[in-house]
Amino acid sequence: MLPFDNLSSYRGALTSADRANVKRKRPTDLNAYELFLLATEKKHQLIREGVDESTPLLLQATEKDPGFSRAWTCLAWAYTLEAMWADDERPWREKAIAAAQRAVETDPSDGDAHPVLGHAVGELGDLVGAEAELNRALALNPSSADILTWYSSFAACFGKSEEEVATAERAIKLNPNFPNYANRDYAYAFFMGGRYESALQHRMRMPRKDWNRNDFVIIAGSYAQLGQVEEAHQVVSEALTKFPNLSIEGFALLKPGLGAGERERFTMTIRAAGFPACAPLSAFPTDSSINRLPECMQG
Repeated sequence: MLPFDNLSSYRGALTSADRANVKRKRPTDLNAYELFLLATEKKHQLIREGVDESTPLLLQATEKDPGFSRAWTCLAWAYTLEAMWADDERPWREKAIAAAQRAVETDPSDGDAHPVLGHAVGELGDLVGAEAELNRALALNPSSADILTWYSSFAACFGKSEEEVATAERAIKLNPNFPNYANRDYAYAFFMGGRYESALQHRMRMPRKDWNRNDFVIIAGSYAQLGQVEEAHQVVSEALTKFPNLSIEGFALLKPGLGAGERERFTMTIRAAGFPACAPLSAFPTDSSINRLPECMQG
């Protein structure tokens, strides 16, 4: 397994490709551009402290130049990352949607703006909108390794589970020196495709102190499916220390933005890993039509 290096694919403030993309629509305020560069570098660290530092810098950049699409795109991704560590994800998801919408409005031809909007609306359950935005991104730039990476982690949501692994492998082939953020997307694609060893390989590259709920679930579930029960139980114990309310129902049934196949796979793997089964009744909407797990049914 390769050692984790936060900035291995982001030497300098931006990669040369990113610099070229930024220049395609130069911001009107040079200070906004400088803030964007600094914020991007911090966000790409993929640790909570870095993301926390990037958000106010990006807000300043968008205030200085409201038409700077790439700053809005980066801000939407920063909010998306913040949601992964938050107790309540929804406020961060809603902020991500608002920022992503501004990115698309200010530069509709920017292929990188559409995936973050698709990701943001998809996480709150609008899978039709998510697929439409990702398809727009692919139409604008069909050979982008980044866009293929983002699509690979959503293919299962769209009922296209046969595409997730193939799309991830194509993205890796296009960019073998992929940025570290892509490890989470590839891990998700391989996990949903039943490629648990590959899922572990990618997910374990993320720094352990910054694991979020998805990290713990995918790592523990992968260990369980590979028969490494002791390792799975250790990860579950660590997860419950950090996220004490994490449960099968809470993650696999109540989490918005999942397709039926994803819910089934998460239910199976989380159960095998040894996570608690039941979420509190208060976690379910009063008008919920969700079928609870049999062991969680009342009397």
